Amino acid sequence: MYGSSQLIHKFHRISQPIRELLQRTSYNPPESHDVSVKSLLESLLPSKFSDDRDLRSQIRDFCLCCALLSSSHSSTSICISWIPKELSTAADSAFRALSEAIYGDSGWENKKLVIELVPEVLPLLKDTIKESSVDV
Repeated sequence: MYGSSQLIHKFHRISQPIRELLQRTSYNPPESHDVSVKSLLESLLPSKFSDDRDLRSQIRDFCLCCALLSSSHSSTSICISWIPKELSTAADSAFRALSEAIYGDSGWENKKLVIELVPEVLPLLKDTIKESSVDV
């Protein structure tokens, strides 16, 4: 499923509009932040010239990027307030399109992809929280 050349082509086609919109979006990080959220998001996008050996991790990272972008429309956080609605909506659409490309049009494809990625994403989030010394 993750290795087909057709999926690889679709994945790169689906992610390209997000890359372009993100590049065009202006970003001025708050003075109190050491981390560039925009740079972090860009690092989660698949490389244009990546070898497709690790497609699964590229899909995971792209889904994390889409999740943050998509959630920005309902967030009050200053860290992501710079994300325009157009980019948030595009990320939501891209996640749906990727889910459909992987699982077909069953109506449950979004949930399947989330369920499949949770075991990979939670340990990464846990480690990141530990590294950042954020108290939760």
